[in-house]
Amino acid sequence: MKEAILAYTAGIIDGEGHIGCSFNKPRGHWEKTITVHMKYKKVPHWLHYYWKGSLYQRKDKSWQWKIGALDGEVMLRQLMSYLVEKWDQGHIWLEIVELGKLSRRGRKDSLKMKKAKEKLHKELKEMHN
Repeated sequence: MKEAILAYTAGIIDGEGHIGCSFNKPRGHWEKTITVHMKYKKVPHWLHYYWKGSLYQRKDKSWQWKIGALDGEVMLRQLMSYLVEKWDQGHIWLEIVELGKLSRRGRKDSLKMKKAKEKLHKELKEMHN
């Protein structure tokens, strides 16, 4: 990926992005996403073109681009050296992704794993306030 694209993407994530995760109770796992939500469609469409993910227009006619853990991890690892404002959030998000890889699908996490994920999620959530 060209340096200009990486730097521009990092600037968008730093300024307009949300790096987060939430626990999906019905599915029993953490959902990790990176989103950008804007009134105008040009930047979300640009992100979708270069990074894939999902793109949709909301009821209020604004646009949201979202990328999940698999593609988001690939993207974020390339952006980390360019991020400023969201560097800490990106680092914690990548730790959560790594812990998710250690979990076994279809099995409950150990208490230690569950506590580690909850601790990181709490740290990430506090950065959003």
